[in-house]
Amino acid sequence: MSSIIQYKCPHCGGRVEFSSEAQKMKCPFCDSEFETDEAIIEKEEKSEPVQNEENHTDLKTYICQSCGGEIVTEENTSATACPFCDNPIILSENVTGHFAPEQIIPFKISKEEAKKLLLEHYKDKPYLPDNFKDENHLDEIKGIYVPYWIYNVAATICANYECRRNSTHRRQARDGYYEVTDSAVYDVMRKGVLQFKNVPADASKKMDDKMMDSIEPFNFNEAKKFDTSYLSGFAADKYDESSRDLEMRVKHRIEDGSRVPMDNTVAGYDIKHKMSSNISFAQTRAPYYTLCPVWLLNTDFKGTNYRFAINGQTGKIVGKLPSDPKKKTKLFFRDFAISGAIGIAAWIILQLIGGAL
Repeated sequence: MSSIIQYKCPHCGGRVEFSSEAQKMKCPFCDSEFETDEAIIEKEEKSEPVQNEENHTDLKTYICQSCGGEIVTEENTSATACPFCDNPIILSENVTGHFAPEQIIPFKISKEEAKKLLLEHYKDKPYLPDNFKDENHLDEIKGIYVPYWIYNVAATICANYECRRNSTHRRQARDGYYEVTDSAVYDVMRKGVLQFKNVPADASKKMDDKMMDSIEPFNFNEAKKFDTSYLSGFAADKYDESSRDLEMRVKHRIEDGSRVPMDNTVAGYDIKHKMSSNISFAQTRAPYYTLCPVWLLNTDFKGTNYRFAINGQTGKIVGKLPSDPKKKTKLFFRDFAISGAIGIAAWIILQLIGGAL
């Protein structure tokens, strides 16, 4: 059995949400702002597996305390909103016990700010379909706390290089001079330890790993001790990949991040060739579970799904833009006509100049 958690305003009793702008709880009814620990917590014990013809056992249904409507969620959902009255709810079973995050980075970018960032990103994109810029379309943007495992690792690196220093000088011969290049070969070894702190890896299978890596970095100095009040008004998922599942992925990222610093220590040679390298890892603390803020926009265009992600803390945007073939064709012929007209005008001017001469 699971608890549904909702937060109420201590002044008017209305449902409240966490405000990314105020970094406090805010009531949309009386406009009051207050600290997260001042909100009234309301719980109701109600959780049942969904039973239907398709036997979707990975879905669950809850009863909204505000309107009595049925809320159907995925198994991994930690926070969502009632589809009938839009009141935010938090599902306690997915944020307690071994699913309890150690930290959370609260949203700093509001929905309106995220929409403005996207509109700015769309500027000077002549092939972008018009419906991508539509205000109603932008309203579909969704704020979600994405589950991450955070790793702290010491990487011990050993590498061997064959390096050369070349010197060229002239020598006299019977018929003049010739150049001689001397090459000194060095066997260079490097060994060192690099400390990697707060390396994140998203722990949700439905999130695109490359996209989640690309919206980094997050500033973990701004992370807060986890409290369910930060989830109010946003969506959230619990992790469905363990820290052990993601170890190899994190090691590959650390390997990539280790190569350049180590290679840069070998300097002052004309030629440098790495012969071998080896990296071993040791975790300096156990991986810990954190929720990080992301704004997501999914849309279909011509049968293809496009997803944009915005870092809810820094505003960094990643995602591939669709293009409208009709606009491409139209702009191609327009540019072709303009360049042709310019060419013809230049030819006429040259003919006139030539005739005058």
